[in-house]
Amino acid sequence: MRIRRQAAKNIIQHRLALGFSKSHLARLTKMSPSQISVIEAGSQNLTIESLAILARALKTTPAKLLEGNHEESVVEKKLD
Repeated sequence: MRIRRQAAKNIIQHRLALGFSKSHLARLTKMSPSQISVIEAGSQNLTIESLAILARALKTTPAKLLEGNHEESVVEKKLD
């Protein structure tokens, strides 16, 4: 779950850094604006294909969109 939220945050940051609106990103990716909104809200799991399409449109790599500190989630799972 934390990875999905981190990806959403990174997608928003990259989109804003490029000056793209959600509508513009939707056109570039051939996704609907509502789908972009759901992804950016962290409410939808991304497929590898969608991640690659978004990364290409945002002029970055899928790895960069997934970057973040995910160690907490591993520790939390071990404690459960």
